[in-house]
Amino acid sequence: MRPRRAALSRRAFGRLVQQLEQHIQVMTPENLQNRVQADALHPAARADVQDAGGTATASTPANPRKDAKRYRFRAPETGDGAAIYKIVEDSGVLDLNSAYSYLMLGEYLADTCLVAERKGGIVGFVSGLVPRTKPETLFIWQVASAESERGRGLAKRLVHAMLSRPACRHVRYIEATVTPSNKPSKRLFRALARDLDAGFTIGQGFDADLFPGEGHESERLIRVGPFQPAASA
Repeated sequence: MRPRRAALSRRAFGRLVQQLEQHIQVMTPENLQNRVQADALHPAARADVQDAGGTATASTPANPRKDAKRYRFRAPETGDGAAIYKIVEDSGVLDLNSAYSYLMLGEYLADTCLVAERKGGIVGFVSGLVPRTKPETLFIWQVASAESERGRGLAKRLVHAMLSRPACRHVRYIEATVTPSNKPSKRLFRALARDLDAGFTIGQGFDADLFPGEGHESERLIRVGPFQPAASA
């Protein structure tokens, strides 16, 4: 004989339904719109959901349970130059260029640059360009995050978000020059190559004797690619 199954009382059944409802996310029109917009981005950046202003809001926790910070990605403006300058100055690794050069990012290179905001302040940026002679290549000039945000993957999210911008719709390669001592940058581009399922090479860049003065390391050329352009992903 089969064992007799215990009957589930109406009260117990009601409690079970309540527990299930607490764990089910209702797909409201707003949730559905966010889901569709997220799927339209590059596969590795689908956590970055476009808001009504055309900028990206990204949750970038290193540990979701401990870090609920949210970032807003947008094109830089001229007034952001001082904040970007400060981030580079505090990095201790990147070459600090003139303050004027960072003003130019918002004025002339905004299509291929991004800043990350949190609570109204700039906490990260990526600058780059797509050379006219190499329309399938995004050259990353500098990418950095504020000390308070390091270790949360913000730099990588910035590059992925950049690949989803209209100016990079044909990009199949990423290039950057990195000094041998800048190990964090090399780890970043290796991680991007893994995310994009693309090749990773280090070649000749700019020798140390090309730079004025003494003490500047050689810059090695990192190349990631080929990969599928975000526009066709």
